[in-house]
Amino acid sequence: MRFPVSLVASHVLLIEADQQKLAISTGGILDLTYCDHHQMTESNGESWMQMGEQTLPLVSIESIFGLPEPVISNKNKGLPIVILQLDSGALKAVCVRHVIDSRDIVVKDLGQFVPHRAGMIGATVLGDGTIAPVIDLRELIDSERQTHFMPSRPQEIQQQLPRALIVDDSLSARRAAAQLMRDSGFEVRTAIDGLDAIEQVENWLPDVLLVDMEMPRMNGLELTAYFRSQTELKTLPIIMITSRSTGKHRRQAELAGVSRYLVKPFNDDLLMKNIDELLELSV
Repeated sequence: MRFPVSLVASHVLLIEADQQKLAISTGGILDLTYCDHHQMTESNGESWMQMGEQTLPLVSIESIFGLPEPVISNKNKGLPIVILQLDSGALKAVCVRHVIDSRDIVVKDLGQFVPHRAGMIGATVLGDGTIAPVIDLRELIDSERQTHFMPSRPQEIQQQLPRALIVDDSLSARRAAAQLMRDSGFEVRTAIDGLDAIEQVENWLPDVLLVDMEMPRMNGLELTAYFRSQTELKTLPIIMITSRSTGKHRRQAELAGVSRYLVKPFNDDLLMKNIDELLELSV
């Protein structure tokens, strides 16, 4: 069965901030932990959280959305903290204060009359009839970092980098491929499986897709077949990078619509050669 993107289920963390319910996509969330006041410090106007031997930058969900922040006292214990991995690989801690539930939801598109905002995936209707926005925290925070820290350049020399989306359930594989693509001059985003990739492509169209074959929820073959069924994605260059080297798996990839097939461990130069050839053909 094939469903439109607006009817694809997404796994979210349902939270509440300033009496507003928010559905936070679990894409990019590595952990949900709990932090006491003594684990939090402030330095040069910024907040930090101690997690084992790591010190992570800490922000509140209220500060991200410009909501009034509740006061944290020394008596606060066990504050819920989301550990988020940004596209750069850096970790960030987000204090969410009140976690309601973790669940699968149906995401509805906001429609053409609502301006697109980075990090806003759509909305969902909860069981009690409440409408909650569905948020991609990773995309939202990355967009803020670009706004705040990227140096401004004259309009005439601004240049949009080619985009690459890397889809792999292995953290180490995502990081290695992302670093290679960034070093090669690409704007990069990552996804943990096919459903996470579909959510991201709704608001961020890549120029090339690097996808693993075997992943949870939706594997690389299913993702490729889905994209090939969409008019605007039929010609998207898709390179499958997998440990499966048999002819059977290659044929499955070809039938699904994969553009190129590489076996792990792959050669960096060979990968970039394939990407360059596919991008030239898609121009």
